[in-house]
Amino acid sequence: MLFIYSSPGRVNYADRLEDIKSADFKRKKYFAGYIDTMIRFLYLNILLLLCTSSFSFAQVETQTVMIDGVSIQYRSFGKGNITVVFEAGMGEGMDNWKTIPESVSKFAKVLCYNRPGINGAPETKDLPTVPVMANRLNQLIQQVCGNDSIILVAHSMGGYIARYEVSKHPKNVMALILIDPSAEGVYENMSLKETQNFVHVGDSLMASQPPGAQKEQHKQLNKNPWSQHFLIEGGHWFHVKQPKLIVDLIEQIVEKLNMKP
Repeated sequence: MLFIYSSPGRVNYADRLEDIKSADFKRKKYFAGYIDTMIRFLYLNILLLLCTSSFSFAQVETQTVMIDGVSIQYRSFGKGNITVVFEAGMGEGMDNWKTIPESVSKFAKVLCYNRPGINGAPETKDLPTVPVMANRLNQLIQQVCGNDSIILVAHSMGGYIARYEVSKHPKNVMALILIDPSAEGVYENMSLKETQNFVHVGDSLMASQPPGAQKEQHKQLNKNPWSQHFLIEGGHWFHVKQPKLIVDLIEQIVEKLNMKP
């Protein structure tokens, strides 16, 4: 930009030079401020995009479905025609799976739910026997999953429910993953108080399972040529501490099912 001064008197070039420098400084300062504003605007937009694009299991809407007169809370999301159904352990609900469902939803559908009375879910007067709980699970799968292939993932006491579901409806479940499942008969000699306290002492009780009970589990699993057994360090809730191990295992099974004709 060129500044032209017209004056009848003597021109003080030093003053004019300072004026030009001052004007140039203001111009540069203006553009610097403009660029800084644009950078901030762009940064805020990128940050907003990242925030809105992030996904977490807690953001998924909790829905309800009526099963035998009981309102069941569940979350269902993901993609594909394979649904991974999660069955939590005693006293635990769908939030117990932490980040696993959202990771699995990248390559399959996910279904998590709260059994009655868990995590604030409506209670029922029915005695929560394994057949009763498994029947609700089966109806939930039928209503929500439709014709999808089912992978059932169960932890601890949830293993009872999952195994019962598979025994009654073997054609409905394509794969079963049992995470540190309760051995058969582990609760038979417990009083009601001891059973209630089990939620807090699960680690020590699972660690003291008799070797015979563990061998029986392995024997049952090994009947299927696809069956595998893994020994993983980390305690009874190792799926919370090492979620990637579970996610990778589920993904391997999904890939195998997708390859089947």
